[in-house]
Amino acid sequence: MRVFTAAMAVIALAGCTMSMEEARRKGAIAEFSSAKSPEAVAACIAPTWSAQSYRWVTFEAVVQPGRNGGLMVKSIGANEAIDIAQSGSGSALKYFSANADSGDAWSQMRINGVRSCL
Repeated sequence: MRVFTAAMAVIALAGCTMSMEEARRKGAIAEFSSAKSPEAVAACIAPTWSAQSYRWVTFEAVVQPGRNGGLMVKSIGANEAIDIAQSGSGSALKYFSANADSGDAWSQMRINGVRSCL
């Protein structure tokens, strides 16, 4: 039973990772730029996303090391992330979601949260 439970956990985690990889291959839903440093933007987006609620659902957002030396703010359980890279003296941001597109209410809420941090 333990082996079965462990195997199911690995499969579930692999599914989450593959979903985000698919979202990245599909391309960013939205892109932004900011005069702020990646650290300052990430420090604003993570608590902003964590505080957002849609139909009584919230997901904690955390800052993690990103790709190519940047940062990533990732929603725990929502299969979405924003990559934040240094761009000149500011930042370039790309928002990805495996479960949404740019026109739905959830993504618009997230996008508005990002805009408030730029």
